[in-house]
Amino acid sequence: MSESESAVDAELKSDMETVAEVADNLVINDAAFGQLVASMLASRQLYAMCMYELEWLLQEGEAAFKQVSALSDRQKLMLKEVLINAAAVQAQQPFDENVLFQGMKKIVFPWMEKVVGKHSDHQSRENKRLFEEREKVRVETRIDLGLGVSEAPLARQTPVLLVGETYLLRFLFTRLVENLPDTVKQVVQLVENNLNTHAAEPCLVSVPPAAWKGCARSNNGFQKVYENCVRSALVNPVDLLLVHNLLPAYTDMEFAAITTRANEAQHRFKKWANAAGALLVGGLPLDRPLKANELHQPEYETLRLHNVLRGVMAKPLPDSDDVEILVGPTVAFRVSKVELDTHKGEDSSGLSNCPE
Repeated sequence: MSESESAVDAELKSDMETVAEVADNLVINDAAFGQLVASMLASRQLYAMCMYELEWLLQEGEAAFKQVSALSDRQKLMLKEVLINAAAVQAQQPFDENVLFQGMKKIVFPWMEKVVGKHSDHQSRENKRLFEEREKVRVETRIDLGLGVSEAPLARQTPVLLVGETYLLRFLFTRLVENLPDTVKQVVQLVENNLNTHAAEPCLVSVPPAAWKGCARSNNGFQKVYENCVRSALVNPVDLLLVHNLLPAYTDMEFAAITTRANEAQHRFKKWANAAGALLVGGLPLDRPLKANELHQPEYETLRLHNVLRGVMAKPLPDSDDVEILVGPTVAFRVSKVELDTHKGEDSSGLSNCPE
């Protein structure tokens, strides 16, 4: 590029910057220019609306346009071009602004009101149809939590119940959250302490115990927690509901066996999860190691019937500092004893910012 061409380009750039700055000031500070540009914008948007309506009429083949319905797709495209060109030619002819204004009031505005309503109804129906299709696919998508259970990937309608020593469940829920499959876009977890919160992760909403304690005492108890503490934080529909400890959620009948209380809580959470299209994973922590064949005892019969029931145990490895975490008969994780011990003795207190 020669020096003269460079100078011309520099001058053009300078002129454009000056003009752009003046244009911005005029539109912002001068009502006449602001109204003018707004009207020009509206006219272009009106044209786009007309094109949308033209496509509608040509594709829908409404009863009043039987001739259109008989045309082939190629002929419809030609018809569209004919109508557009006819309007363009007519618009180039001299016109009376008063006639234009009266036509806008008497013809265009009433037509716009009718068409806008029709388009809005159509778009609402279409959006609803697309949402229902996406929801159907989402709810029918099974989830593999990587626990090695024989039922995996898991259907969302059947909840999972994990039973084991408290610190083992703490470890397991932490690992579940850290290793979510791609099929899980949104998790809600009812944590037993504030150390388990992951507020910086938009796909994970953690609710501390002060907000959800006793919520399973009634059928709509968790729904209130959801509305107060969860709904506004969601970025996607809930795919996975984790309840780290079912017992604080059901505070009635504290004299009853923990299996009875866990069943009541799991039953109410299941109703909500099924309605939301989410997989429920509940925890029943014990203050002792799980006994051999304990989950086959009669007191666990109801839990076995309504859940994918799995015991969680730790198996130290000989000549190693590692421990295997078994979920049922399957080794789900191998972890160092030092890391596993960090999940012991955590503070179970928690304060909530959620409204009562």
